[in-house]
Amino acid sequence: MNKIDDITFITSDPREILEEILKIYKEKTGIALPAADPRRLDYDTIAYYLSQIRASMNESIKQNFLRFATGPRLDLKGEIFGNRGERIPEGIARTTMRCMIQSAQNRDIVIPAGTRFVKDTYIFSSISEGIIKQGETKINIIVESSTSGYVPNYEVGEICDIIDAYDFYSSCTNITKVSGGTNTENDDDYRIRLREVPESFSTAGPYAAYEFWVKSSSGVVRDVHIESPNPCYIDIYIVGTNGANISEEIKQKILKNIEDKRPMGDRIQILDPAKINFSIDITYYISSENEGQATLIDKSIKNNINNYIKNVTSKIGSEVDYQELITICKNSGAKKAVIRQPAADIIVSKKQIAKCTSINIVSGGIS
Repeated sequence: MNKIDDITFITSDPREILEEILKIYKEKTGIALPAADPRRLDYDTIAYYLSQIRASMNESIKQNFLRFATGPRLDLKGEIFGNRGERIPEGIARTTMRCMIQSAQNRDIVIPAGTRFVKDTYIFSSISEGIIKQGETKINIIVESSTSGYVPNYEVGEICDIIDAYDFYSSCTNITKVSGGTNTENDDDYRIRLREVPESFSTAGPYAAYEFWVKSSSGVVRDVHIESPNPCYIDIYIVGTNGANISEEIKQKILKNIEDKRPMGDRIQILDPAKINFSIDITYYISSENEGQATLIDKSIKNNINNYIKNVTSKIGSEVDYQELITICKNSGAKKAVIRQPAADIIVSKKQIAKCTSINIVSGGIS
């Protein structure tokens, strides 16, 4: 597909519009208005006003195309595909709570559905009833946020307060990281997914169809790779923001979403890609001519390297290019760069993802 970053359907340059007005005025009256004529001020004002109208018209026309549509106009683009073309709404955060009692009892202890737990201002409620069996002291239950949208990704052990204490309550804690509390799908991600909608009209057997339905299951999923190691066996590798692993709660949600869309014989498992660790250790040098720009060059190199690493470590199967690191440094103002780590390209398979464990970028001074 050709990349069209911008396009103008109607010119909105006030100078060009003014020239058109003056040309028409001369054709109608036979008078060429000089720059000092007081009437020019009136036509300057009209030209400016028309330029604003044309700019608005131009933007409205662009909104008819998927590449440029935003907000509600983008939602209307998805409407033609029915439910599968809808924007992913705010996600509901989930985690697994381990609920304990003081000691084993001679009867079952019921933890009702809707039992509430709290962390800061965020409340989580159990989605189903939990039962600590007679003679046992704990049970794991899935809870979800009482409100949709953003919820911090609390680490294991951070949620340990209960609102609705059950019989013989002792303690509680989350044993998985909180995930799934996402805002409404943004325009860029939604636009990419709408381009993939046609693939979904097939049974989920084709790889592209699986990818579409997995991404549509949760806004947490940022990249997907599909493998079929054997006939009828489907391995789905997924990652979240910056290559983070996806929680088991979200994986179960994805499996449930694609259950009625997969070919009957397909056996599906959702996996985390293996991490290939690497570190960045770079010393760069600048020319004497650029000595006055040293601070700016340092900032540019660090920002561009960090952006490159962020991009590489967010995509399954994306390799780290040793030569690209040198190119980035030079394009950012360095005269030369010494790359100590990595010592060569970081090779990553389609079932793996690169993970940067440390970044050290320093100036070696003038070269």
